[in-house]
Amino acid sequence: SGGTGHALSEGHLLRQSACFVALYVGDTAEAEFYIGRLLELSERHHFGIFAAIGRCFQSMLMILRGDAAGVPALRSAVAKYLATGFTMLLPLIVGALAESLGMARDVAGGLSAIRDAFARAEADAQQWLVPELLRIRGRLKCAAGDVGAAEEDFRRALALAHRQGALFWELRIATSFAVLLKDLGRSGEARGVLAEMFRDELDRLGDPVAA
Repeated sequence: SGGTGHALSEGHLLRQSACFVALYVGDTAEAEFYIGRLLELSERHHFGIFAAIGRCFQSMLMILRGDAAGVPALRSAVAKYLATGFTMLLPLIVGALAESLGMARDVAGGLSAIRDAFARAEADAQQWLVPELLRIRGRLKCAAGDVGAAEEDFRRALALAHRQGALFWELRIATSFAVLLKDLGRSGEARGVLAEMFRDELDRLGDPVAA
């Protein structure tokens, strides 16, 4: 029906952009609204896939708010999403699980999950997600004490995001890398990473004064 078709279109918009963007910019109020709307649509129209990814988003929101129950909730939600056989954004969601496990001090579990996320990104040709997965793996390797490997992942992630023109990923990566460098007592390098990213973007846009 037309109503169902409209709901399906809205559901796709919510899961592919609105929920995702709100979560990744840290806007918890917007994320709560959009996730609630996605779950409401899924229940009303029996959209099982939307319900499964909505539960993943809901668990990610719990983690963003500092709720310790969010990590096991996300693990359970990921398992249910896997059961649908659907793969949209799956590497990113598994990556979020990996990062949350690392934050909960289960670094081995996080590293195992990020390996799975990379494999899924490769299998599903979702290469646009690789810079973010490299950022997460860099954080996990740092937590595991392998600072050299962590730095290599961050530098690879920055270079790839820059080649893709993915400014949002580039900013997230540069920020995480700068925090790592600062924590290592290398504040000058941390400032340099951020300054270089903004310098590159200004060069890409051109000099408005000269123009």
